[in-house]
Amino acid sequence: SRGEYRLTVVNSVKKRSTSAGVGIVFLFETNNKYHYELFKPGKVFHLTQDEHEFIIKQEELPRTKFENAVGMLFFLDYPPTFETSTHPLLYEGESFLPKVGTNKIDPSASNQKVLFFDSRQRSPGFLSYGPVIPYAQGLIIADFKIALSQLKSRLRPLCTLDIYSPGDQKSIQKRVLKASDIKKAKPRNEKYKSYQVVFPIPVTRKLEFRIQTSKWADVSFDYLNLTYYQGIWVKRPETIFDGK
Repeated sequence: SRGEYRLTVVNSVKKRSTSAGVGIVFLFETNNKYHYELFKPGKVFHLTQDEHEFIIKQEELPRTKFENAVGMLFFLDYPPTFETSTHPLLYEGESFLPKVGTNKIDPSASNQKVLFFDSRQRSPGFLSYGPVIPYAQGLIIADFKIALSQLKSRLRPLCTLDIYSPGDQKSIQKRVLKASDIKKAKPRNEKYKSYQVVFPIPVTRKLEFRIQTSKWADVSFDYLNLTYYQGIWVKRPETIFDGK
């Protein structure tokens, strides 16, 4: 009905009742790039072994976020940490099959190893690609932890991070890194910095995560951290849903 959202949830776990909450992801778009904010209304619902209806009123949502967001995702989660429906997966750089890079020891890396691309000795290409995994409707945040060094240009692309859809046979979201991005990246006092690529998933599809190198910089790949919010888009980012 007008001014409220009704979510039907089925507790399929036999002989079990539990409490759950609804988490909300507000999706924004600036200069063709997505970014997001999490919101937790604080409501907790008791789930028995049955079908339940959650009601979230529009007046309970932050007005500015609601009006400016291009998308709004509801996901079911459990208090107090709201982590159950977010699935963080960490893939170490050295676990990827090297194509244009080699494994290298680096004590400052998370596992003291990285996948390294040397722009002076190798031709540009994909430093890493994978893992190919199907994801249902929701939001994926790919956080690449990398270090860029031996820069040969301040204006040209140093490397490209992308999310690739094997089914569509194309890159569906990408981020081109330049020298200016290094200064803005965090943590500022650390060698390896985080660069995120965010993508709203309209329908179930397989996704792959890649780093494409260039001749303008060396790339050290520490790890890829994926966070996945599975849920329902109740306010849909139309540019994504129109193309699906």
